[in-house]
Order: sequence, then structure tokens, then C-alpha cells
Amino acid sequence: MEVSDIAGWILFVLALGGLQTLATMRLWRTDLYARDQKVAQTRLIWFVPLVGAVLVLMMMREAKQG
Repeated sequence: MEVSDIAGWILFVLALGGLQTLATMRLWRTDLYARDQKVAQTRLIWFVPLVGAVLVLMMMREAKQG
């Protein structure tokens, strides 16, 4: 593995961590969901990387619009 490969993976992991952190912060700042639901969605965000964060952000956006 070359240095550029490692740098690419590090960048990917940092971006993924940033997305998950953003999703978690937005989730806990909203009044759309009860605490129990927020806990469950936080677990989804962190236990299913990328997919969980994107899914929760999409659900929040749809709930705000509807």
C-alpha cells in the first residue's frame, strides 16, 4: 500500500466521521423525535456507517417538509 492509498483512506474515514457527527448533532438538536427515538437513530448512524447517517438525514428532511 502506497502513501497516497493511505492518505485516501484517512480522508475517507475523516469525511465519514464528519458526516456521522453532523447527522448526530442535527438529530439531537431537533424537536421532531422523542428521546427514545433519537437514541435508536443515533445507534443506526454509528453502527451502520454512511447508510445510517444518510438515512437519518433524509428522514429528518422529509419530516420537516411534511
